[in-house]
Amino acid sequence: MQFKFKSFSVKISFSFFALLLILTVAGETRVFFLSFLCSILHECIHLIFIFLFGGDVEEISLTVFGAEIKRGNDYYTSNLKEAVISACAPVLNILIGIFALLIINSKSIWGTINLFIGTFNLLPFYSFDGGRCLYYLLLGKFSQKTAYNIIAITSAVITAEISVLSVYIYFNISRNFLMLLMSCYLILSIVFSLKNRG
Repeated sequence: MQFKFKSFSVKISFSFFALLLILTVAGETRVFFLSFLCSILHECIHLIFIFLFGGDVEEISLTVFGAEIKRGNDYYTSNLKEAVISACAPVLNILIGIFALLIINSKSIWGTINLFIGTFNLLPFYSFDGGRCLYYLLLGKFSQKTAYNIIAITSAVITAEISVLSVYIYFNISRNFLMLLMSCYLILSIVFSLKNRG
């Protein structure tokens, strides 16, 4: 599904609707829609900073792996500005989450989801905002290849740690699939990142 919004197009993949169907069947529709709203807010913050720094956007894609903003080929800004564009949205999610949990309601689902999305996105991992932020900061000191290799190592370490932790939690604390799904997500993200780079 694709439609035009002002100067850019928005594409929603089949996998996104498949996830919605699975969560609806599992009775988690409310969590899905709140997560969707938090994600839209997240991407809007990225867009605001891209436009503030003089950038343009060609396409926004929504998939089961999240959102991706495709910018114009002729767009270039400094590494520091790119780092700010990457970090601004998860930082805002975390601030909203803290505010909602501490000021409004300590059991706020909205606050919990924002806090989770912000914290998760700040991990220094390949396709996450934290990974992109770290990559652009590293470019100030290292070559592209070295910066990419550092991100590759941090991504592998994070994936291994979360995978071991998720298996431990599943078998020793609770039969919660969330951490296992997160591990699978990270592993698939690494595979797709390596495939796209190759």
